[in-house]
Amino acid sequence: MPSKHLISLTEHGGEQPVLQYSPMCSVWALTTYDACDIRCSYCASYAQGPSKPLATAEEVRVILGRLLPSVPREHIICLGAIIDCYAHAEAEHEVTRAALELLVADGRNLVIVTKGTLIERDLDLLSGYEKVHVNVSVPSLDESVLDDIEPQADTGAERFATIERLADAGVDVQLHVQPWIPGMTDAKRMVEAAAGRFRVWIAPLNIQNPVIARSRWGKRFTQREINEAYVAEMKRVGPHRNVTWARPLWLGDDLLTLSQWGVEQADCALEQHAGTADDPSADGQDDPMRRPTLPIRSRDTSDRAVIEARDVATTGQLIETLTRGQMASLGMAKLSAHLRVYDARYPERLAAAEGPGQRIEPVALVAAMRDADLQVMELRADGPVVNARYSITGELIEPFRSFEPGEHVSADVVATYRYDTYGLLIEQWTQVNLQRAETGSRSLVG
Repeated sequence: MPSKHLISLTEHGGEQPVLQYSPMCSVWALTTYDACDIRCSYCASYAQGPSKPLATAEEVRVILGRLLPSVPREHIICLGAIIDCYAHAEAEHEVTRAALELLVADGRNLVIVTKGTLIERDLDLLSGYEKVHVNVSVPSLDESVLDDIEPQADTGAERFATIERLADAGVDVQLHVQPWIPGMTDAKRMVEAAAGRFRVWIAPLNIQNPVIARSRWGKRFTQREINEAYVAEMKRVGPHRNVTWARPLWLGDDLLTLSQWGVEQADCALEQHAGTADDPSADGQDDPMRRPTLPIRSRDTSDRAVIEARDVATTGQLIETLTRGQMASLGMAKLSAHLRVYDARYPERLAAAEGPGQRIEPVALVAAMRDADLQVMELRADGPVVNARYSITGELIEPFRSFEPGEHVSADVVATYRYDTYGLLIEQWTQVNLQRAETGSRSLVG
């Protein structure tokens, strides 16, 4: 049966759904199996075990046929976000294949995350399809390391060859060097092997995740040790085209910066730029999955006006992502793993929610709405923080507070954002005044 973690993700405590929306990530997670038989030692999802399909291939077609009309066409559907969609069992059951056939035929924006070389079987669907991004995870090319940390996965050489074949077939594929583990991941070797032929994404092991913290990794490293080794590795490797390094996890206002080389070498900046190998200047405006270009700040300036302008610009983009379905792509660049959210006025620090699983009321409200309309009324820096006031109006498609589906509601949001010295959002104060849009007769303050 599904793990306790997956059961907790369901709407009513029942079985794990095939398709579910993640408000924090602003993506739809498509899950075809109830557990992952690859069994990585650093798994953070409580989802290891024999892989059994949540539905047959034919049932998945029926389920998606029923649910897809409710999924906005501009939104992203991610296969493998929770459990690898190309686990070993897929060779027999072909459930992922069935889902992919329907999604491609419907012209959906897709992201596939996998360690499975079986994805090559579906090249007939992926090759030439411009709305799919594939991320193949390979944390090392040292087979002895891989035998230790993910013994049930395909070899690193096999996965690397899969990436090459996907790239040769015209698939937008990325090598995920994730997690980067001190002493086990040679990023320089992997970047040189990629040789700029496809994108490379590198991100450090997160032992602040409670699941990983209880594993052998939490006993072996502290997050600060990982961060320091990770930044040292970045400096050792140096800037390379088509290589992006994720931020290390927040440890407070003294977060180690990765913006060491400045904007003139932006291929190693923290954004994923839209340019291609043939046209690095392409703006990518037609790509709905392009990561927004964000101002990255390090401690190389003490100009208060520059810092405030950057924080205001970032706040504006954070608010805009509420209705654009881009929170997932924005999160890696700007949201801290330990963001604290307060249902209070700044500067009160009461009843804080912390971590990526927290409930942020405006995010949850937009997720419960159809065609939410966002209006920003105020956005200004005030010393160490940015103050914002905006409204969200729309029709509910899910219950929210004491309001029912079908009701038109309007929320006035007063929010304050505080950033650390490197531009990561670390604290947010939010108050939401919600009322019926037609009458304005009902008000609930959060």
